[in-house]
Amino acid sequence: MASLKFDSGPRTGEKVPLDKAKVTFGRGKSCDCIIAHPTVSREHFYLEHNNGKYFLVDQGSENGTRANGERISWIELKDGDEIKAGPFTLVFEMDKARTETVELPIIDQTPKHCGRIKRGRKRSTSPLRMYAPQYLAGIEHFSGPLL
Repeated sequence: MASLKFDSGPRTGEKVPLDKAKVTFGRGKSCDCIIAHPTVSREHFYLEHNNGKYFLVDQGSENGTRANGERISWIELKDGDEIKAGPFTLVFEMDKARTETVELPIIDQTPKHCGRIKRGRKRSTSPLRMYAPQYLAGIEHFSGPLL
């Protein structure tokens, strides 16, 4: 799970897990993470997890929200991005397990031939034959035809 880590102030080193689709930050008691400081708005910013990406969204805070030194209204976050609200600096940390490549199982779907194979004819060497038909059907459902 991704998190924000306090990089300055009395909470230095503390991590805030981003375990919900939307995690709010500010000095208000209704926020998921309360940052008690007069330069931080009641609802200063929130982080939204949507479609595998994380977005930082300013809530119209009076003093603004900065990402990597620039004032933003919203931005897609990348691992290591710095967020500044009031005097606090937080660092976005991506979940290392999610950023690693997932190796898919390879299932040989090559048809078994009965009888003789005629010389001079080659079998199809399509890379798609390595995957289960159910897997390919799922990919086509969301992305359209593969070839």
